[in-house]
Amino acid sequence: KARQTFGHFEVDTMQSGKRRGDVLVTITERLSRQHIVRQVTGRNSEAVTPVLIHFFQGIKNAKSITVDRGREFAKYNEIEQKLGIPVYFAHPYSPE
Repeated sequence: KARQTFGHFEVDTMQSGKRRGDVLVTITERLSRQHIVRQVTGRNSEAVTPVLIHFFQGIKNAKSITVDRGREFAKYNEIEQKLGIPVYFAHPYSPE
């Protein structure tokens, strides 16, 4: 896909090797390829959702968020409601 517009973000999580149960939330803006990483205690939507809401409240021109179907993104509707930003799900095993 062409990356012509700022404001489309991809979000994923990675298991932290240092502390069991912690995850690193990675946020990547697709056009600029800027990466932001946040450490979150907990591997579920109760832990990840507030971090994402807080982060994206500071991004005035965010247009979309794409996530995978992991359980940590189960509260995607809460993110959409509080931020007014659509959340999309990536196709499994798709590089884009």
